[in-house]
Amino acid sequence: MVIKRKKKNGRIYLEEYKSIRVDGKVKSVYVRSLGPEEPALPSKPKPRTLDRLEHGRSHRAGAVTLLWELASHLGFVDIIDEICCGESNIEGPTPGKLLTAWAINRVLDPMSNTMLENWITTTDLPRLMGLEIADLTRNSFLTAMDFVCYDDKTIGQIRDFTQAIDDALYQRWRKMHPLEPGETETVAYDLTSVLFFGISCPLAELGYNAKHVRRLQVNLALLVSKLDKYPITHFVYNGSRNSLSTISNLVTRLKETGIGPGTLIWDRGNVSREHVDMIESAGWKLICGIPK
Repeated sequence: MVIKRKKKNGRIYLEEYKSIRVDGKVKSVYVRSLGPEEPALPSKPKPRTLDRLEHGRSHRAGAVTLLWELASHLGFVDIIDEICCGESNIEGPTPGKLLTAWAINRVLDPMSNTMLENWITTTDLPRLMGLEIADLTRNSFLTAMDFVCYDDKTIGQIRDFTQAIDDALYQRWRKMHPLEPGETETVAYDLTSVLFFGISCPLAELGYNAKHVRRLQVNLALLVSKLDKYPITHFVYNGSRNSLSTISNLVTRLKETGIGPGTLIWDRGNVSREHVDMIESAGWKLICGIPK
């Protein structure tokens, strides 16, 4: 018997032959194959074409649920409903629920309020709020804002709960994250412009902005804690208003809020002897730049 090696398709196979004598001559005759000389390496499975996968609409459950839980932990819904409606834990589409959902939209996918009712159906917010899709219309969101600030015909005045909501949210936050014993709040104050595209807002005016864009704008002032960057309160002004003209409003607000006197930081554009005296008379210390 003789074993021969034969190459086929890039591999070596072993074959068995035997010798026989034919007409006085010796010939090799094939007997059988003994298989490959070395075992074959495992081959990759052939790719399969799957049927088209049908899946449901994504409801952005992760991000939406996280922000809803944070807002609930901080009492957004109950605080807004209690201040605007006189009670909390109300069933149905309350201002607290709708405005909290709107805030979540501003964090994740800021868009025009005309698109808000379409966006919210792509999220888990209706389930989290316990509301029907039919409750979440554009008008319902705009009506929720009217609970915060509206013209009260019975007394002939504007009722604005903005500052009360700001203060209640801040007090809850600071109760959960208190200052160190003996420490007072250090806050930064600044004014920035927000370009406006509508034509019906009475606050929208031409004014100075860092981009030097000639467009209607409103001015937003913000008071922020230096400790944990918490936004303590905010003000909205006419677009032509400058920082210097807002200081008297700021001093009044500091006196009305639950914040104990601490240290205030602002830029040099607000500096005048009158305003420094106003801040110090309110019991606050001041850190600021001064013109040369």
